[in-house]
Amino acid sequence: MANDCYNYLEAPEGDLSLIADYISTAKREYSPLPDVFLNFEKILPVPAKAKKNYFDWTNEHWGCRGNSYDGYAQDEGISFNTPWSPPVGVIVALAKRIGKSLRLTYDEPGMDFCGELTVTADGKFKNKTYSPRKKAPKKLREDLSVDEDDGFFL
Repeated sequence: MANDCYNYLEAPEGDLSLIADYISTAKREYSPLPDVFLNFEKILPVPAKAKKNYFDWTNEHWGCRGNSYDGYAQDEGISFNTPWSPPVGVIVALAKRIGKSLRLTYDEPGMDFCGELTVTADGKFKNKTYSPRKKAPKKLREDLSVDEDDGFFL
């Protein structure tokens, strides 16, 4: 089973409706509430010829091994999990597609790293990763609710 990488994508210009077309829901077996997630297939679809090497393709193009899951949407943004790592390629593609700058914060406590990805509307990006997580700037640790003493969520 993959380690969960916790991600939070701020709504561009504080308006979640700008990315609403890329948010999906799916029925969960363990809950009457649907799973809400940023649907990577709507942003950067896996080509049919790449289905045979799905994990190689998604790692290279999305930045993680699969689609997002266990999300939560609110007016200010959407939180979701990804397997192992943040979806850098997907967020870059989304910024270019909607023509807006984006900010993603992420935290992977199992491997002790966290970071911040900022992307301009034309796809230029900065991805700053901190490992161990306690080396992250105080503001980022606060945004992620990382406890300095044990390194896990507050």
